Amino acid sequence: MYRLHMTIPEYQDPWLLPFDLRMRSFYEAHSANRKCIVAVYNHPDNSTFRYRIYNVYQALKKSSSLCLCYFFEDELHHVISRLGFASVVVMCRTSWTPLVQRTIDVAKERKIPVLFDVDDRVFDLECLQLLADSLDISLDDESSRKFWGAYIALIYMVANQADGFITTNDFLGQRLQNKFGKPFVVIENSLNEEQLIVSSEVRRQKLNAEQDNYFTLGYFSGSPSHVNDLKVALPEIIELLHQYEKMKLLIVGYMDLPNSLKELAAAQKVFLKSFVDFKTLQVLMAQVDLNLVPLFENGFTNCKSNLKFFEGAVVDVPTCATPIYSYAHSIQDKKTGFLCRQGQWYQTISDIYLGKYDLNALRNSAREYALKHYSGEYFLASIEKAYDSILHQLSCSSM
Repeated sequence: MYRLHMTIPEYQDPWLLPFDLRMRSFYEAHSANRKCIVAVYNHPDNSTFRYRIYNVYQALKKSSSLCLCYFFEDELHHVISRLGFASVVVMCRTSWTPLVQRTIDVAKERKIPVLFDVDDRVFDLECLQLLADSLDISLDDESSRKFWGAYIALIYMVANQADGFITTNDFLGQRLQNKFGKPFVVIENSLNEEQLIVSSEVRRQKLNAEQDNYFTLGYFSGSPSHVNDLKVALPEIIELLHQYEKMKLLIVGYMDLPNSLKELAAAQKVFLKSFVDFKTLQVLMAQVDLNLVPLFENGFTNCKSNLKFFEGAVVDVPTCATPIYSYAHSIQDKKTGFLCRQGQWYQTISDIYLGKYDLNALRNSAREYALKHYSGEYFLASIEKAYDSILHQLSCSSM
C-alpha cells in the first residue's frame, strides 16, 4: 500500500454554479449558432448528475457545435419561458413532477425533441424484484415496496414521454428500446477535469511514495446496497486474507461490514473508511494494489457502467471485475485488467499477488486506454456523434 500525503482542498461541488451564469451561457451558445442542450435533473448529486450531466457539460465546452446547459427542478419555472432557444431537452433520470411535466409539454408544443438519459434499469416496474435482489432490498416491508414502486413509476412517467434515449451502454439501450420502442444512443460515463488533475498529482507522488509491506485489496462502495455485490467474491477474499499474512482489504464507502469480516477487522486485516468526495476517492484508490469490482450478475447489473475500471486506471491501479457487459467490453483480461466470475477470484488474486503478471505493463495499458476513451478529444467526439445520430434519427422519423 502506498503512503501518500496529499492535502485536498476543502471539497465543494464544482457544478453549483449560479443560475444566472448558466442561463447566460445558454443565450451565448444560441447566439453562436451552437445547438443548445437543456439538461434537467431533479436535484444535484455526486453520482448520476456528475457522470451524466456535469462531465458532458464540461467536455462540450470545447465543442464548436454543441452546448449543454443544466438546470434543476426548482429552477424550471424560470427556464420554461426560454425553452424556445433549446435544440433538445434532456431529462436525466428525472422523476415526474407537475413542473417536469409542464417542461415536457412546452418542449413538445415547440417541436423540441425530448430525450431521456438514464444509467440504470430504474424505469421498468416489471424489474422491481430484480432490482431488489440486486440491491439486497427486502420487499417484505410495506414502506420499502411503496418507496421503490413509486420511485420506478415516477421515472417511467418521464421516460415514457421521451422521443429517444441516451444511455451508458448497448445492453441497457436495448432494454430501453424493447420497453419503449424508441431509438437510443450511447454516451459512456467519463472522467472530469477535477479527477484528471488530482489523479495526475497522485501518480506523480506515487513515484517516490513510501510503501508498507502489505498487498492491499480495495473495494470502493457507493452505497450500502453494494454489500450484496461484495458477497459474490467474499468467501474467496476471506480465504486469501487468511492465506496471506501480508494481504489486507480496504473498504471505502457506505458499508455495514458483514459478520464474516468483523473478526478480520478486529485483527487489522480489514479496514473501513466512510464515504468520501470524488477527488478524495482518487487519492484513496491510488493507495491500494488491486481494485476489486465483484458484481451480482443479472439483467439489472449488466446495465451498469464500468466507471471503477477507468477511475482506477488513471491512478495506476489495476481492476479485477465481474465480466458484466460494460467491464467485459472495456477490460482485456490480463492485458488491461482482470475478469473474474465466482470461483475464480481466489486463484486470480493469488496469481497477481505472487507476481505472475507484469503489472507495470498492464497499468500502463489500462491508463492509456482510460485516458483515450473516457476523456479528451475522443470522448468529446463520441458525445457530438451521439447527439448528431439521435437528432438525425428523430428528424427522419418525423418526416
